[in-house]
Formats: sequence, C-alpha cells, structure tokens
Amino acid sequence: KWEGKTQSADSRKYLTGLNNILMYARNAEVRHFVYISSDCVYEKSYPTAIGEGVPPAPVSVKGMSVFQGETMALAFWQATGMEVSVLRLADMYFVPLDESECRDEYTKLCCDAVMKGHITADSKRVRAPLFVGDAVHALFLLISAQERKRRLYHISAREVASQYDVAQAIMGALDQTLMLADSSAGSADRVILSGAAFEEEFDFGARTRFQ
Repeated sequence: KWEGKTQSADSRKYLTGLNNILMYARNAEVRHFVYISSDCVYEKSYPTAIGEGVPPAPVSVKGMSVFQGETMALAFWQATGMEVSVLRLADMYFVPLDESECRDEYTKLCCDAVMKGHITADSKRVRAPLFVGDAVHALFLLISAQERKRRLYHISAREVASQYDVAQAIMGALDQTLMLADSSAGSADRVILSGAAFEEEFDFGARTRFQ
C-alpha cells in the first residue's frame, strides 16, 4: 500500500517479487516481458510534456521502488537477451463497482461528491487522466506488434486537466447541489507524460475523455 511505517517492507517485497518473476520468466523462455511502470517516477513539476528521454526524479519510497523496478527489468534484458519493454502509464481511472474500489483520485472525487455532497480539489495538480480501457488497448498494441522500436514508452491521454477541472466535470454530471473547494497551495504539480512516440509507432490515441 506504500503507506506509513510499512513502506520499506513494501519496497523489499515489491523488488524481491519482481526479481522472482523475471527469473521465472527467463526459465519459462518468455519471449517478451512487459514491466508496467507509471508517472510516479516523476515527482517534481514539469512545465512541458515529459518525453522518454527525461530522467526520472523519484522522491517517495514508492517512486524510487517503481524506478528501481524499471532498472532491474532493463538490466535483465541486457544480461539475458529476453525482450523487455517498460511502459510508464499516466494517472489512470476506471468505473468502480462499489465504494471499496474507489482507490484512484478521480473515483475518490466522485465518491466524495455522492457520499458527502462536497469536493475538495487541487487546481495546481495537473495530469492527463488515462482510462484503464485505453491503457489496456495500448498494451494490446504493444504486445501484438511484430517488433518494437524502443524499450521504453510513455502512455498518456492527450487531454490535460487539473484535479479542479475534473471536480467541475463531476459537478456538471450530477443532478444535485455540491460544494467545491480549491485546496491548492504552494508550487505547481504538473506531470504530463508525452505519449507521442508510442502514438506514432502504434497509431494509438486515447478514446475516452474524462468529461
């Protein structure tokens, strides 16, 4: 869960588990191993879209662990020759079945709107929300291709939105009176992955808008 005092233990379990999976994949003669990473490896604000050549800047235990996972997977490719792809996915959201599945920041905002009647959102937190169905489509395109030009790709929606923009969209979709508060403070928090390389190579475009 990457929370509280268990973060160090979570990191050890995560990286140990990944190493075991890589070893089993090699023994099973897996042709193509895909490590799904995320934009959490970038933990500062960027004024422009982030291409694959921009060095990660993890700060949290989770961010550093996920980036170590990337490094481990790519090193395994270099050492064994097993093809490895790393996919960094933008902030994802999906349609939950119940309240317990409201784990991402967008479904949590929806849950607050329905359950509490008010939303607190940060206008300085800017992302390109990616629907899980679009992420799966991108993954399908990657693994079904005859060959891949890169080892590392960024997957993102083209539509950029602040958390406050998303909250306003939620308010517009619900037929009830809601309170909306802006919780922004301090400096900007803008992390937008550039998916241009993947879009060009695989003719991909996110189809689901958050609005």
